[in-house]
Formats: sequence, structure tokens, C-alpha cells
Amino acid sequence: MQQTRLFHKDNVDRTVAALVASQDGADQKQAGGEVAKKRLADAEARIRKSQAAIAAGVDPTALVEVINAAQAERVAAQAEINNTPAPDLMDAAEVYEPPWVR
Repeated sequence: MQQTRLFHKDNVDRTVAALVASQDGADQKQAGGEVAKKRLADAEARIRKSQAAIAAGVDPTALVEVINAAQAERVAAQAEINNTPAPDLMDAAEVYEPPWVR
């Protein structure tokens, strides 16, 4: 049975990748931000569709509630994106050279 030496020079890149991926919250960092970004994109798409409908001749008063709801959702999603603290995770560069070593 051959032993794998994690910190052997041939395994350093694989070990660093495993360390970065193993951090608590590494997958949630992307997931949470992606959900808010999708909500933002969806709200902006609804606003654009409403604007196109108005340009095509639809009565703007018929779209007031739709536009207001989309704008409120856009503001909420943007606020979530802007105010979500970044998790305190190390990236690969920091694993190769930790900040406390510099």
C-alpha cells in the first residue's frame, strides 16, 4: 500500500485545492450570492419587458403594479448583494502564502 504524502512537491497543488474546497461555507459563499444575482437579473428582465410593452403601446397604468413589484425586488436583491458579508475564507494564493507569513 503506497502512502500519499500531501505536502510532497508533486501533490502541493492538489492539497491546496482540497484545503480551499474543504472550508466551511466555501460552497455557500457562491450559492447565496448566485441566488441574489439571479433574483436581480429576473427583476431587471421584468422591468425591461414592461418598458418594451409600454413602448409597444400598452397602457402604462396597467403595468404599475408589475413594475413596482419588480423594482422592489430589484432593490431588495441589490441590497442583499451589497450587504452580504464575504465569508472569511482563504483562497489558494493565501494557502500557498498565508497572510501571517508575509
